[in-house]
Amino acid sequence: MNKSGLPGFASAALFSGIAFLFVTPIAIGSGQLQQINFSGPLMFAVLAAIVGALGLLVFNTGLSEVKTGQISGMFTTMIMVQLSVPAVYQMFLSGDLSLKRIAGIGGAFAVTYLLTS
Repeated sequence: MNKSGLPGFASAALFSGIAFLFVTPIAIGSGQLQQINFSGPLMFAVLAAIVGALGLLVFNTGLSEVKTGQISGMFTTMIMVQLSVPAVYQMFLSGDLSLKRIAGIGGAFAVTYLLTS
């Protein structure tokens, strides 16, 4: 998206719109849309979509503002965040807040910093 020259929000809108055009027919054709239970815990999917949309806006805005040589650092940081959030969440769910796991997350962030600085 950086090479498109579009500003962040415009590139996010274009990306989301085209993804929607490709995903919707597949979802309709698979018959899975009929399985949505609107009285169930659909709020989790809505919240996940909102958080994902915010992440897409922030990431695309960042991509539109960095130089080409800095893009790999942004992807490294993005991958680290995407790996660490579920790992930390799992630590809290399982109650395993051991020093080893906390050090592992901290070490991963340190490696990310060293790779991107």
